[in-house]
Amino acid sequence: MKKTLILLLLLTIILTACATHKSDPNAITAATAALDASENPVAAVPNTSAETTVKFENTTTKITTTAAPKPSNADTTSDKPTTEKQEEKFPEDKRNWELEVYSADIEGNYKGTAKKVSVPQGVTVVEELADCVEELYLPDSVTLLRAKNSPNLKRIIVHEENLYFTAVDGVLYSKDMKEIVCYPYAKPDKIYVIPESTKRWYYIPGGKYTEEVVIHANFKITVHQTYQCPGSLKKITVSKDHSDYSSVDGVLFNKAQNWLLLYPPAKEGASYTVPQTVEALCDHAFCPIFQFKPVPRKQLKTVVLPPNLHTVADPNLDWYHDEVGTKEERIKAAFQDLIFKVQKDSAAHKELARYDLNYEFV
Repeated sequence: MKKTLILLLLLTIILTACATHKSDPNAITAATAALDASENPVAAVPNTSAETTVKFENTTTKITTTAAPKPSNADTTSDKPTTEKQEEKFPEDKRNWELEVYSADIEGNYKGTAKKVSVPQGVTVVEELADCVEELYLPDSVTLLRAKNSPNLKRIIVHEENLYFTAVDGVLYSKDMKEIVCYPYAKPDKIYVIPESTKRWYYIPGGKYTEEVVIHANFKITVHQTYQCPGSLKKITVSKDHSDYSSVDGVLFNKAQNWLLLYPPAKEGASYTVPQTVEALCDHAFCPIFQFKPVPRKQLKTVVLPPNLHTVADPNLDWYHDEVGTKEERIKAAFQDLIFKVQKDSAAHKELARYDLNYEFV
């Protein structure tokens, strides 16, 4: 009975509109659609909620449709409240921190035995860390990390509101990520890809497990200290777009490849032939240092030099073995376990003879 009355009502509205010749075509279409929907209950359930107002000259009718309910297995994740990520932090172990208060800073020295250590809130300068520290948390108060790289340090974490530092994958950077501040010495990763946003550091970054360093086009080594690198380094990879550096077979050169900057100390192979384009060996090219100590060569025993090479030992090598007396003695000490192979009477031969280094003719 109810259904019949609805049909009669809708039919009456349509006939009235047509009879007056003032009907709105859109309204007639909407009313007709509603009539069709009443005949087909399935079509009456649209995908979204909507309210349609049908207007005629003397009549206004509202037809409201409601979206179908969600099925019982619908994803309701968006309806759940989100949980804020909790920041990782270690116990402060305040009893083992020695604090020194100055006018502008509070310096902290950690003397405990914990492996995971949090710097106490309020400390501005971390002066010393015990060798046992493996993971270090810096609060937002820290402005300077002066402590030497702990031999067991694997990871650094920084409070997100610290204005001076940030940490990515355990490595400490300046807040803007442009400069490396500390690469943890015991970080276990074998490959370190310098982030694109990082622009500079003082030497080849890495720790005691780092075997390869990847340098992007905009990264610079400041003060030309390419001779400092970790002793585990086997390979250096440089972007082809770099304006200052290049690499061939894992060895670091300047862009023109007439200066050999660094031969990785752990590079595999007992013999190495310097490319013919090279005219000079840079500071510590075969004698790098790390943390102010000489880095021993792992496998290299013989180096073949091109005839036009005119500089074998840079004067800066005179402090490589500072326990030895004269400059010549220090340079000889740096190369004492290497044998050079050169052409007789070449520029390279004369340079080797100048410092009385070990060589053979080829």
